[in-house]
Amino acid sequence: MLIKKDEGHLIHEKIAIPAQSGYVSRPRLLKLLENNLASYNAMIINGRAGTGKTVLAAGFARRSGRAVSWYKVDAPDSDLRVFCEYLLASIKLQRFWIDSDRLLQLTERPSQELTR
Repeated sequence: MLIKKDEGHLIHEKIAIPAQSGYVSRPRLLKLLENNLASYNAMIINGRAGTGKTVLAAGFARRSGRAVSWYKVDAPDSDLRVFCEYLLASIKLQRFWIDSDRLLQLTERPSQELTR
């Protein structure tokens, strides 16, 4: 499934939970994630490359029973409009009624206007 934007397509793989392969169970970390989500609706997993962050998060997302919005952020996503397009596309897969066009209009305003 490709999610259309005005000029081309968003890359679906950036907003899809990655396929699971070679998963190593990490019960302590899974329990920590579960406990944190009892108090919060979002989390950031941070660590060095190759430490298993994506595998852990993808495994947890599949097992959690919760609606999950996935977004793999890359360097080109530092552009506010690109970042917002992908973020909203990911959220919209779970919350289809969100008016993403209206929210994207906020990225077109001058930054001073947004801080008022």
